[in-house]
Amino acid sequence: FAQPITMPDAARHLRMSPSTFSKVFKRAVGITFTQYVARVRVEKSKSMLANPSAPIRNIAFQSGFDSISQFNRSFRQYAGMSPSQYRESLEGVDHPASA
Repeated sequence: FAQPITMPDAARHLRMSPSTFSKVFKRAVGITFTQYVARVRVEKSKSMLANPSAPIRNIAFQSGFDSISQFNRSFRQYAGMSPSQYRESLEGVDHPASA
């Protein structure tokens, strides 16, 4: 999830044309390949945001996003709030590692 991956790369890996891969993927998963990758990256970044000392900028790049704005936009789309708001919502919540 953190490595650069494009839909044409995935299609080529499966020996499919990009248009066929795109249609098959969306039919099977219900969202586009790009949406799926962004959603997975957002979900992975949520666990990293539990560490208050980890800079959000670093989390964005470690999650595979190319820019902070792309990360913020995708995070808000899939989590319904900004990364900093999400981190604030975790404050006061017992985490298994700290309990």
